Amino acid sequence: MSRQLPAPDLPGFSYLRDLGSGGFADVYLYQQEHPYRQVAVKVLRDATVSTRARQMFVAEANAMAQLEHPFIVRVYSTGTTADHRPYIVMSYYPNGSLAARVRRELFSVAEALQVGIQIGEAVETAHRARILHRDIKPANILLGPFEEPGLTDFGIAAQMAAAEEEDAGLSVPWSPPEVLYSTGPAGVSSDVYSLSATLWHLLVGRSPFEVPGGNNSVYELMKRVRDLPVPSTGRREVPSSLDRLLKQGMSKQTNLRPSSALELVMSMQAIEQELQLPRTQIMLARDGASAQGRSEPVLAADRTQVQAPQRTEPSQPGTPTGWGRAPEPGDRRSVPPDGETPPEPTAGRAPVPAANVSRYEEVIEPTRLASRVAAPPEHPAPREERPLPWRALLAVATVLVLMVGIGATLVLNDRGAKAATSATVSEAPPTVQVGGDVLPPGPVTIKGQRDAGAVTFTWTYSAALDDDQYRYRLADGSVRNTRERSVTLTVPGGVEACLEVMVYRNDGSPGSRDWSPKVCVR
Repeated sequence: MSRQLPAPDLPGFSYLRDLGSGGFADVYLYQQEHPYRQVAVKVLRDATVSTRARQMFVAEANAMAQLEHPFIVRVYSTGTTADHRPYIVMSYYPNGSLAARVRRELFSVAEALQVGIQIGEAVETAHRARILHRDIKPANILLGPFEEPGLTDFGIAAQMAAAEEEDAGLSVPWSPPEVLYSTGPAGVSSDVYSLSATLWHLLVGRSPFEVPGGNNSVYELMKRVRDLPVPSTGRREVPSSLDRLLKQGMSKQTNLRPSSALELVMSMQAIEQELQLPRTQIMLARDGASAQGRSEPVLAADRTQVQAPQRTEPSQPGTPTGWGRAPEPGDRRSVPPDGETPPEPTAGRAPVPAANVSRYEEVIEPTRLASRVAAPPEHPAPREERPLPWRALLAVATVLVLMVGIGATLVLNDRGAKAATSATVSEAPPTVQVGGDVLPPGPVTIKGQRDAGAVTFTWTYSAALDDDQYRYRLADGSVRNTRERSVTLTVPGGVEACLEVMVYRNDGSPGSRDWSPKVCVR
């Protein structure tokens, strides 16, 4: 690493101290005069560096400037020093990086999951803006004044369309084999790999393929990344589900990794639920918003935030029952603004059930229904009392006699039927109460069918809801998520394919308690 140069004089900024150095840039702490605040300034070290290095530096500024997220380091401005070196002014994170923190102490499982979800949101935000980070590692995640993480150093970030260009500045211990050996282009799955390797590092205190006291040269690390299976963390407190997820995230085959950073994040949320930890809220911009838009919760990803399906008692129209919560005042996701209809469902957001649309009017805005119900007369005319004619009395008496006779016959028949069946029926079947809580999913039944080089598994169960979600586990222990009730696997002939399924409710109500029985197809 080159020696850090003296801090340059920047108009409107006062130099305080050095913060560190990177491959071709130095970082300094400055006091900004207007507005008055401390900022980190990253300055290109040499004005005569290659065009490639300059392009990477500019790419970093542009990438970070267009990404606004609570866990992405914010870019305030850019400029050029008096000796023609470009610089970036960024928010200052005073508590160092995750690399420095993990050298002092290992992260707990709860901390690692929380950081993983938060940085995963940041990575998903970048991917939605068609930007790859390409250098996720503990040293590139900073800690703010409240210990909140911030993803930084998009120094080799690139538009996805240009992702196949020659790489530079790779961090070998956290990079996937297809990038290290140029067997495939960098993509979403390569960032998923690096994030998984980073979380493994936080739990263990070193990178996944580093051997304590062994030969950890770049060449040896690259060979291990390519050839060796992903090791377990070896910590007893790390659940097997998290171990499997990290191994899946660092799979040698890109198609076996979680398909997106959001899928990885949702799997970590499921592990939080498994461990009964507080749920880390997912923050992503509204679908369709620009990268610079404000961030807010994505309801489909955080199942506990989605409003439960509502059922109403026939005698009390519009009254929520069971575990469905009533809308809270000011909750824009539950109550539409006055005069507006509920928002149309978009990708990544759970659709508002039809029952909820009517409930907006019946519970929240009853005045809208007033015009639909005709008001009764203020002074209804009294009814005239007339004696019943004798023919009517005779007809009523005849009907009563017939009803008594029919009732006696039914009672006798019912007693006979009960006597005949009492020897075979031990108890009455349970009844389903209309208007109560939604029933939990029943046992999952899986069917598998092979077609040439593929196996398709489908599954069914009772009490299914349209927005149920599923996790399925393959024969190698890897776990993936899906919203469909089927999955097709590419499996060569003669190779056995196995599947287990677990049901999750989109609204956070109880789902499957355990995996379904395993079904295998050869």
